[in-house]
Amino acid sequence: MNDKIDLPLDGACPCGCKDLMLARDQTEYTPVSKEGEWEYGASYAEQTENDDPLGTVRLFCTECSQYFYVPKELE
Repeated sequence: MNDKIDLPLDGACPCGCKDLMLARDQTEYTPVSKEGEWEYGASYAEQTENDDPLGTVRLFCTECSQYFYVPKELE
């Protein structure tokens, strides 16, 4: 597992990649019913709570997979 580091001020990973990924764990709920064919209602999502040491909101480099502390602006 990669340890989190501070994101450089220019927003680029130390490996040089500028493409970062923000990941949020969530569960999506969709009500369904069956009267002949399946009918779907409007979906909604809730943030997931878990014991992942990296947290439920993660920021990482798409090139080298380095994890960063998530800036407050992205939380």
